Amino acid sequence: MTQTIRFCLPPLLSLLLFCPTLNAEDVRLREQAVQLMERANAASLLAGFRDYEQVVSFTFHDLLNGRIKNGTFSRTSAGSDGQRDELTYGNYHAMSVFAGDRTSTTRMGNECRISANRTATFRGR
Repeated sequence: MTQTIRFCLPPLLSLLLFCPTLNAEDVRLREQAVQLMERANAASLLAGFRDYEQVVSFTFHDLLNGRIKNGTFSRTSAGSDGQRDELTYGNYHAMSVFAGDRTSTTRMGNECRISANRTATFRGR
């Protein structure tokens, strides 16, 4: 016998002797295990934000002419895709759109600047 045959013969004989005694994989048991893993993964992942719309109406005191005016704030969410905020009071209108890491803001009117100048701002440090 050559040295290669002496080296390869024992592992080959052991494979031939022990392989028939190994049990085959239970397919049903594996399917159940995969289903349980999928459920566990789905339960542990964040569901994300759901679609919703919120509208808030409010009244405010107009500093320019002393009248009481109405305003609205609206937030519309498209889940984790983004959201839109819209603020309207007097002739001021602002809209902000957030989508991922992008932001777009549009403001019309000057009431915000006028009221911001008359409102005291406190900053904590």
